[in-house]
Amino acid sequence: MTYTPELFEKVISAALCSFNSKTTNVEKRNALKFLEDLKENQPVLCSTISFELLKQTNNQSILHHFSLNLLESIIKHKWNILKLDERNLIKKQLFFIIKSTYLKQIFMDSMHIRNSLAKCLVEMIKRDCFEKVNTTLDEMVNMIQEITQIQGLFFYLNNNMTKRIRISKLMTVCHETKQYNIVESVRFTTERIYSFVKS
Repeated sequence: MTYTPELFEKVISAALCSFNSKTTNVEKRNALKFLEDLKENQPVLCSTISFELLKQTNNQSILHHFSLNLLESIIKHKWNILKLDERNLIKKQLFFIIKSTYLKQIFMDSMHIRNSLAKCLVEMIKRDCFEKVNTTLDEMVNMIQEITQIQGLFFYLNNNMTKRIRISKLMTVCHETKQYNIVESVRFTTERIYSFVKS
């Protein structure tokens, strides 16, 4: 299955249907089944659709929330089965959304959107910490230092990072040394960002 305008519109219709209180139970069930099947079997395609939804400033806010929930779910549950180039593509697209004017135009006044973006980044960082090449933290620092308008996002990110990584189930199954290195890496990185934000 490939991305098409028709598929994009079908996803929008299904998402709106699932949130519409006026639709019948059968319609909602069919819409949710379509979305779940797509998410389960086409994670890369779903990430593309998610980013396209975020890029459209005329979209209803419910679609922005849906797209970020979809993206977080893919990162949490499908990350390990994605190829390296697919992971890098998702990371690149997420950073683009954060750095772009779309964020400034429609997201910066929304606490929920910023929190959702932070959750997506945290989920990436948690998984990247267990790779041989850990780049997400450094890329995040560079991005925040380059774009002062997203400093507010950092505080949501830091809150989620310190809260989520420490209670992560992944941490409990890792070697103690690895746990310490991850926590120290997060602590060192957040200190670097705080020093920049305060300067």
